[in-house]
Amino acid sequence: MLKAWWKHITVGSEYQGLEIFEVNNMLQYSFLTVKQKKNELFVTSKKTLATTEELGKLIEKNKVLFLILNTSQVLGKSIPNINEIKPEQALIEAYPNLEIDNFYYQVIQLGDTKRVSICKKIYFDEFVAELNANGIFPSEVALGISAVQNITGYFTEEEIEGSNFVLSDSSSIKPKEGYTESSLKFGDIELSSNFLLSFAQIVGYLANSKITGNLSTRNNKWHNEFKNQRVFQLGLRFSLIVFLSVLLINFLFYSSYQSKLQESDMGIGAEQELQLLTTIENRVSLKEEKVKQASLNGNSRASFYLDKIAFEIPSSIQLDELIYQPTLKPIREGKPIELNEQVISISGETKNKSEFTTWTSNLGQKDWIDNVTYESYEFVSSSKDRFTLLISFHAVE
Repeated sequence: MLKAWWKHITVGSEYQGLEIFEVNNMLQYSFLTVKQKKNELFVTSKKTLATTEELGKLIEKNKVLFLILNTSQVLGKSIPNINEIKPEQALIEAYPNLEIDNFYYQVIQLGDTKRVSICKKIYFDEFVAELNANGIFPSEVALGISAVQNITGYFTEEEIEGSNFVLSDSSSIKPKEGYTESSLKFGDIELSSNFLLSFAQIVGYLANSKITGNLSTRNNKWHNEFKNQRVFQLGLRFSLIVFLSVLLINFLFYSSYQSKLQESDMGIGAEQELQLLTTIENRVSLKEEKVKQASLNGNSRASFYLDKIAFEIPSSIQLDELIYQPTLKPIREGKPIELNEQVISISGETKNKSEFTTWTSNLGQKDWIDNVTYESYEFVSSSKDRFTLLISFHAVE
């Protein structure tokens, strides 16, 4: 239960899949969104586009994105299956003279063969940079048809048609001629062949199926960065809700106090009563002004600062709590609420002390940060420490 709740916080229940494939020397972008509800999957949208500019308008940054790069620059080759062969050995068997350091590769099992997909690092990096420039940030990337291994067991057909390939007898791959679409049934879900790999990648993630190869480290880094950013965004919203709720309770308290004064006969003269009401109304106006100011600042300046911090968090740091303008003292009835203004409280765990120290040092050098202080730092184990930081910031003109 707790694990499912934490997964909903860090990843969510809606997933985006994007296959970039090539037909007749033309790139196509098949975009798919899937929602998980009570262990069932529902396709909520699907669209094939021709440019990354159009795509950037559809993709939502707060939802995880799975990318399949299936262009002519991604090569694939099948080799006979050899028991206990390692991914690196399969790569050398498929491409004997390959300069491994210059390529990304992935290896999957298809029937009685192994399928090795490779792509030049320089092409891969340039392609990802172009996507980033259009606001597209993948959390996981698969090469060629590697994702198809996640769903081959669900089909009984002799041939499975994808975007630009045909899979026969669960292992034989051949290119598809021309741009055509066919319909596929996946349980109660009906899909076009253009969305097969996108759906397969999402299914593989939910089933915790791993694709071996040297892209794993990079995929893990991207996935951790997405989780950290999502925790920041949700934490900011939650802290603003709490803050505004506290102010609302305080406002209601004074409103109730004003009503009781009006109803009770306290022998106060008309002039004194008017002065008292004026004083209370001024306090209420001040609280209302704070609510408006908190909304403006919280949704603009603080959100901007938190986004800047989130993109620089190392993958070795996992956040679990964020409080914007924490209270200085516990909230007590009849006592004023004291907030630690212009302060962000961040709590989490780190697995790398060196990266943690460098990160906090870099934060302290930002021109919009006054100082970074440790509220607590605990040694949980030999490989993990817990921390709480207080970051004081100010507006930058």
